[in-house]
Order: sequence, then structure tokens, then C-alpha cells
Amino acid sequence: MPNSQQSIFRLFSFLLLLSILPTTSFANNAEPPELPAKSKITAVTVYLQGAQVNRTAKVNIPAGRNTFVFTGLTAKADPLSVQFSLNEPGVNVLSVSHRINYDEKAQEDDRDRQIRKSLKILETRERRLQTEAAIGKEEEAILKANRNFGGEQNGLDPTQLEQAVAYHRQRLTDIRMNYLVIQDSLAAINDRRKDLLRQLSERGLERQRPATGEIVVEVESKTAVTTEVGLAYLVPDASWEPTYDVRVDDISRPIDLRYRARVNQQSGEDWEQVKITLSTGDPRLSASAPELPVWRLGNGTRPPTYVPTTAKKTQYGFKEVTGVVTDGDNNEALIGASVLVEGMEIGTITDINGNFTLQVPTDRQKLEISYVGYDTQVILIKPGQVQDIRMNEGTTLDEVVVTGRSAGAVRSNMVQRRRESRTPPPPPPVPVQVERRATTVAFVIELPYDVPSDGESRTVEVRNYSVPATFQHFAVPKLQPEVYLTAAVANWEHYDLISGELQLFFEGTYLGSSQLDVSNTSDTLTLSLGRDPGVIISRKTDESVNKRGGFFAGKANQSRAYLIEVRNSKAQPVNLLVTDQIPVAANKEVDVEAEVPKTADYNERTGLLKWSLDLPPGGSEKLRFSYEVKYPKDYRIRLD
Repeated sequence: MPNSQQSIFRLFSFLLLLSILPTTSFANNAEPPELPAKSKITAVTVYLQGAQVNRTAKVNIPAGRNTFVFTGLTAKADPLSVQFSLNEPGVNVLSVSHRINYDEKAQEDDRDRQIRKSLKILETRERRLQTEAAIGKEEEAILKANRNFGGEQNGLDPTQLEQAVAYHRQRLTDIRMNYLVIQDSLAAINDRRKDLLRQLSERGLERQRPATGEIVVEVESKTAVTTEVGLAYLVPDASWEPTYDVRVDDISRPIDLRYRARVNQQSGEDWEQVKITLSTGDPRLSASAPELPVWRLGNGTRPPTYVPTTAKKTQYGFKEVTGVVTDGDNNEALIGASVLVEGMEIGTITDINGNFTLQVPTDRQKLEISYVGYDTQVILIKPGQVQDIRMNEGTTLDEVVVTGRSAGAVRSNMVQRRRESRTPPPPPPVPVQVERRATTVAFVIELPYDVPSDGESRTVEVRNYSVPATFQHFAVPKLQPEVYLTAAVANWEHYDLISGELQLFFEGTYLGSSQLDVSNTSDTLTLSLGRDPGVIISRKTDESVNKRGGFFAGKANQSRAYLIEVRNSKAQPVNLLVTDQIPVAANKEVDVEAEVPKTADYNERTGLLKWSLDLPPGGSEKLRFSYEVKYPKDYRIRLD
């Protein structure tokens, strides 16, 4: 090839390479598209309050950097709890985040338009009230600035001074009382606005699906692979509570204890055929150990206050934001300022001191603050801090000139600006494995369950125990002619019990329900099984002995005698503890002489009498005791 032709060919090749390089470079730097991925709930750990949802999915990961979006999740997931698991060599997880997918607004009807019209009317009223409050503040400032009636050179006579003071007092009273009326009116407007917004939201929910959550995962892979991944997150609206069936068919046999759980959830997604684990833990509580501050002693110092390091309990998916809205020039509180979550209709108004508190979705980071006559501000929320918001007067809005005059002669003009209205857009019987951990117990239910997101409780079988117990019958016939049965359970901690409701059954009869409280229980757990009609007891007085005696050595005397009869009509032997009492002398002037059988345990200090009886089937016992009381004849003592 001639040299000239070679030169032309090289030039053409170079130009062709230059034309290709930018395209290739741009193609390599282009943002990869998001790849949608579907996942399925496979397991749920339900806590006493809240639940952790575990999902699995199979994804095809191309080589290079890719972004997967797992769609169709609940919008109530706590973004800070999202976890992503992947066990595939050569694949690196670059980032994991959570976001809310709001559906587009559905077509509005006449009722929706009427509600929005009412909201506009409320907004107009709110602006007028805020303007009235601002005018009142300015007039109050003018009155305070003109307290030197008549100036330093020209004083007022007493009549003029009295009139001026009365005028000031009356005007300040009117202004302050008007503040209260305005505050009440603004609060009423805010309540009405919330009600209208609730109606809009409910009507919108009837026509469209609620917002859903999405988990966005960015990964980088050396080669194309197909693998299984896992997702996990916490949801707030789920819980479980224990309930127990305690059945005693025969006091010679162990207790039949049936451990159950009532599980309910409103997480926004149904749990269909999932493996459930019930945990006694609480993810809302802080896991941080407490620390002691330095205790510094000095003149007049007090011991330090120790505050528990428990985490503040708030709604999952929401954070509490507090703040104060003031005038940027004079630092005065702005009453009734509107505070909205940017892009949503979640909001509130400031109180008479300019303060506000608002529950903000965790994925929202900005607030929009507006007030009549001031420029609207959009601020970035400072986590964990009180939001200090200073408003600046508007500079491009309509002006309304208001003139006020104080008693004395000073005139002042105040310029109040009115903000153009802005309406933010609307938002769119089972085998169980027990796992004992350091601080909690988890019951792994082997069979899958269905738990819809409807708030209704579903009963889950946890475990059945055959619990050895010591049965004891008790009776206090002086108070009630009934015999009560209790069961004492030793080493109850082995059964992983927590406080909950008890359903009691005795010999096939439902006795009722009670509460099991293990927080104040010692090594032995005592269960009250109610009345046992199979053991009959009665207490009668012996009228031949019960009498008021005469006087002897200047003292009066009275005698009493009682007969207690017990019969066991059951087919099993019973142990019965019978308790009665004899009065105890309050001073040395009173003398009590007790006649107690040797079978009784008598405490002279308390006067309590106790019999421990072993009654065979069909057996009976008669218990008799008496006492005599002597006291000064001028005493009045009643024994009945």
C-alpha cells in the first residue's frame, strides 16, 4: 500500500476510534436501571410488642454493579432495622436502604372537592386569626412603649392620668383575652382540618391501595450468579400474650398446664403459612448497661439523680420532633404557626408559647413552617435536638397598614404582610422448640401458621406440661363456710412462664379466670383453684357456754365456745388447714383465758388457731375451742 494511502487509512481509523470512545465511556458511566425483585415471608419472630419479619428471595445477579428493589413490602417497617443477608463469594453488598412508594392520587369526586373547598375556607380563617394575633402583639408593644403619659415635660392631671391608666389596663386585658380566643379558634380549626384530612384519607383508601415499602439493595458481582438472599425488618403493630389452661382432674395427679399464645398483627402484610417464633424479648428497650456518673461533693450539693438508660418508646416508622417558632427580629413566640411535614399533610400548629410536637415519618427529613406575614421556611430536621425556627418577615407580599395610637400622643405605624396561600399536596397442638438465651426465651413453633393483618387474635399452641404440684385445702369458717384449694408448684422457672391470663378447670368444671403474676413470686408458685365443694365445713356456737357472767372481784366476765365440723366427701384424701382465732388482750386490765385442744397450733401473741387435718375419703373431724374474758365492770366489750 502506498504511503499516502496508509496515512489516510490511519487517520480514518483514529477518527473512528475517537467517535467510539465517548459513547463507550458514557455507556460505562450510565446509571444502571433498578431491577425489581419479589420476596416471600418465610419466618416471623413475634415479641411482646413488635415483630421481626424474615423474607427470602431468589435473584439473578448480573456481573457488575446492580441495584435491586424488593417491592410489595409493608410501609410500617422500621427503616433503621432493615437487614440484608447474602452468602455468595464474589458478591459485595454496597448499600441497603428503605423507602416508601406512594401510589398516585385517585380520581376525586364531588365530595372530595367539597372537602378541599372546606380546607381552603379553614386556611383563610386561619390566616385572618394569625393576622389578628399579630396586630394584637403590635398594639401591645405600642402600649408598653408609651407608658410615660404626657412625656417628661408635660405631665397629666390626676383625671387624665386615671383615664390613661384605665385605657391601658382595658386594652391590655382585651388583647390578652383575645389571644386566648384566637388560640382556641386556631385549635378548633386545626381539629376540624385533621377531621377533614382524615375523611380524605379514608375516602382515598377506599379507592386505592395504601403506600407500600421498598428495600433498595446495591450489589457488585464479579460474575453473573443466581442466589438466595434474605431480608429482615421490624414492624410495630404486632404482639403476643400468654394464656394458660390449668386443669386439675384429680388432686392425686399432676396439673395439666396448657401453654398458649394469642398472636395478633396489623403490620400491613399477611403472614401466610410462616414459621412463628414467640420471644419474651422487647426490641423497643435499650440494651445499654447503666453507668454511674461522677458523684462530686461540695457545700450544699445533693446526690446525683440516676436516670435509667432505657430507650424512649415511640412508634416504629415515626420519630418525635419538637421545636419552637419565633420572630427572627425580636424573638417573640409566634402563635398558631403551621408546621407540616414537607410534601405531606401531617402537621400541627404552635401553642401560645410557640412550641410544637409532631410525629414525623422516619423517611422524612424536612419540615415546612408558615405564618401570615412571614416567608415560608423549609428546614432540615436536626435529630435529637429541639428545632429552633426563626421566621423572617416577607418582602414581596401584599402590605396591610395598621395604625395604632396610645394614650398620650405617640403614633406608630405597623406593616403587616399577608402571605399568598399555599396548599401542600396530599400524600398520597404443635411441636415447639424452646431456645433459652441470655436474657430471653424463644418458643420456635414447628408448624406454620396463618396470621392475617386484621388485628384479630389467633391462638397458637405453645406447649403442654404435666406439672407436679402439692395441693392444699384452706378454710377460715369464721369468715366463710367454704373450703378453698391451692396448688403449690416448685421450680416453676423450668416452665418458662410469664405473667398472663389463667383459665381454671377443676374436676371438669370451669371455675373462671384469674391472672398469673410471676413478677412477685418466690421459689414456689401458688395457684388458687377456687372453692372445692367436695369438702364441707361448718362453724357453730355452743349456746350452753356462750353467756355473760356476773361480777367477781370487781370484774365482769364473758364466755364463748365454738364447734367446727369438717367432712371429706371426695374419693381422695385431702389435707386441710383450718384457721380461726381467739381475741388478744389489749392491756393488763383485760384477761383472756383460752381452752384450746392439743391438736391445734395456738399463737398466744396473735390469737390465731390452726389445725392441719388429714382427712381420708369420707372422713370427718370435729374441732372445739372456747375462751373466757374478764375485764373491769366499767369496760364495754363486745364479743359478737
